[in-house]
Amino acid sequence: MFKIKVVIKSDLENSYLLHEKKNEADLRKINRHPSDTDAIMSTLIVLPVLESNEGLFVQLSKVRIKRLEDKAQRAHSLEVVKIDAIRSELILAVDEALNRYREHSPIWEIQIDNKKANIIYDIEFKNIKLSNETILRFYMEEERLFFKIERQLHTIESIKKIAVLGTCFSRNAFNSMPYFNPGYKKYFNCYFTQFHSSIISLVTSAYCGLNVDNYSDITDVNKIHVKNDFEKHFFQKLAADPPDYLIIDLYSDAIKSVLFIDDITAVTFSPIIEQSIIRDDIDVKRILDHENNAVYFHEWKKYLEIFIENLEKIISLDKVILNKGQFTTAYYDEMGNIVQYSNVEKIDKMNNFWQELNNYFMDRVPQAKEISLKGRGYIGDYHYPFGHSISHYQSWYYKDFMKELISLTHND
Repeated sequence: MFKIKVVIKSDLENSYLLHEKKNEADLRKINRHPSDTDAIMSTLIVLPVLESNEGLFVQLSKVRIKRLEDKAQRAHSLEVVKIDAIRSELILAVDEALNRYREHSPIWEIQIDNKKANIIYDIEFKNIKLSNETILRFYMEEERLFFKIERQLHTIESIKKIAVLGTCFSRNAFNSMPYFNPGYKKYFNCYFTQFHSSIISLVTSAYCGLNVDNYSDITDVNKIHVKNDFEKHFFQKLAADPPDYLIIDLYSDAIKSVLFIDDITAVTFSPIIEQSIIRDDIDVKRILDHENNAVYFHEWKKYLEIFIENLEKIISLDKVILNKGQFTTAYYDEMGNIVQYSNVEKIDKMNNFWQELNNYFMDRVPQAKEISLKGRGYIGDYHYPFGHSISHYQSWYYKDFMKELISLTHND
């Protein structure tokens, strides 16, 4: 009598490989255009054969999942098994069943018909997260293994308050458009954003030399961002209503200049100011730019110490999350082809300095958590809602960011 150990696993990250796609372009299309955050990809059930021979393995390849009707007890079977002979595993892809009968949420039984084997069920993950709303729950009754979809309930207490100090690398994950994360409000309340401000600017004195409302070439929303950078109320606002978590990205520090009005007052030379005539009206005494990053870094480190000192008076530093962003050197064009940006060498230089800042920040704030999507193959996309650029990624980047953030904060 042979023994088979059934292990329940989830492999959502690589699940698109189970779908029978004809070419690489189709795979790119899946990665670029998910339907929404709650879309069910593939969920896998891996059945390692612990003691087997060729005959037993062939018989086990007939594994089925059977849909059980609650009232009529009618059954519908689906043959949804993939065989990995190299690793001696059977892979039961249940996404077909779940997508076909998602609305009815039926009960499914995993059936392994083999008279020569004792089946031992080892449920590694009792609940597998399918989406922002649903989980796949496994359970046993009378030595039989079942699974079904169940909806998760979200309470006000479970919704985390998020503050963002950064740019679109962090803030756009909290956007309800289909391209980003339409279901994010079930998990987070992103109630406070300090947009396009450098660390240096935040810890210097307020700049009162200009009335931002007088500039018609700055939108009302962007006027708020410029005022926030000028007025330096970041720490006061944070202290008045502390977040559960503060997300920081160092985009502005990595590539933007700092304009010193005098020895104790500075503002960030943000893209908003760059594109407005307000840039000509700021009475600048000194510019700290990135012509020499070593000089910038030396001065930036001094201001970072002041920033950390002020921040830890307001929130515990283990509630800080550093988003270790990077610029992309390529994007998908309108037809789905990969196109390189022309200034790759310059982008690489900016990325290297950004990484240097990230590393130093984590050295100085080792309690902080981090999110890094580097190395996952994400690039830009022509279809980005606000225009493609080296700072704007394909849709899955923001969904993956949200998945990482949920994991960091809801298991903390």
